[in-house]
Amino acid sequence: MYLSDTIAAVATPVGEGGIAVIRISGPDSMQILASLFRRKNDGDFLSHRFYYGEIISPASKERVQRGN
Repeated sequence: MYLSDTIAAVATPVGEGGIAVIRISGPDSMQILASLFRRKNDGDFLSHRFYYGEIISPASKERVQRGN
C-alpha cells in the first residue's frame, strides 16, 4: 500500500447493529463517494463529516441502501 492509494474499510465492529460506518480516504475518495452515495441535502462533501443519504448503484443510480 502506498500513500497515493485510495482505501475504504468498515469502521464499525462486526455483528448486527443499527448503523455501519465506512471510512474512505485517499486521492480518489471524493470521486468514489460521489458515485456511490447520494446525500439527502445538496452540497459538497467535506472531509471528516458524517452524511445522511442513500447508497446507490453507480450503473443504475437506484437506491441500494439507505444510510447515515
